[in-house]
Amino acid sequence: MLISRKIRYNKTSDWYEREIEEPIRPLVKLLRDNGFNTVFSCGHEMYCESEYYGQDLTRLSELLSENGYRQFEIVVRMGINQKSCKYARFRIWLPKPNGKFSEQIKEW
Repeated sequence: MLISRKIRYNKTSDWYEREIEEPIRPLVKLLRDNGFNTVFSCGHEMYCESEYYGQDLTRLSELLSENGYRQFEIVVRMGINQKSCKYARFRIWLPKPNGKFSEQIKEW
């Protein structure tokens, strides 16, 4: 007897595969699955940027540690731009495959 199954198209998984670079994809997924709205990521420089609404950075740090991230930096930027709009974002930086953080971390 042949049993046929419908295969559901998972738009979320497909989106991650299509839009997020592989080296940083697990971090982006972890953050989004835990309520952090990521807005940008870069697999070459190994960082993920998210809007910052006063989330508990200790909780974020613990989330990363509990999910196997042993080395990371969280950098927060807050300010007012030229149009007098407030902004607040944070970036999580991970080491590159060579074990070193991107030089861009100093410039951000």
